[in-house]
Amino acid sequence: MKTTVIGLKNFRQNISKLADMAQKYHTIYIVKKKNKPIFEVKPTFNNDIEIDNTQIDYYQSLENTLNFWQNDKDENIFKY
Repeated sequence: MKTTVIGLKNFRQNISKLADMAQKYHTIYIVKKKNKPIFEVKPTFNNDIEIDNTQIDYYQSLENTLNFWQNDKDENIFKY
């Protein structure tokens, strides 16, 4: 993989184009701010990444529960 150093301003202005180029040309970008590296951007490939859906499922479940309770509150179901 090729590594290229770019400035933060250039990165912000061209993020979409840089993302496409990173994927197409297997390029790693090191982004600098005031001549100091602040982060690195690397392309990922479908066979290289493993997604843990446990956290995603947890937050979706939490959101559904909160929506349920909010709807119940709005309909005054829990009057005593």
